[in-house]
Amino acid sequence: MTADQYTQSVKSTYGTNADKVLAEYPLTACPTPGQAWTAVQNGSTSTTSARPSPTTTTNWSWPATRPR
Repeated sequence: MTADQYTQSVKSTYGTNADKVLAEYPLTACPTPGQAWTAVQNGSTSTTSARPSPTTTTNWSWPATRPR
């Protein structure tokens, strides 16, 4: 991936938010444009949730019914 391809990928993927993404993940922060793109993709799929997904293996237990 070239620097131009990185910028175009961010713009086509994030549309009106592309400038924010490019500011958060500048090319200068990574050794290669491909690594910058990977950082963007990993950052956009990282979420924090108070409740794990049903497929997450944890030791947490949740009530089977909603509290009233």
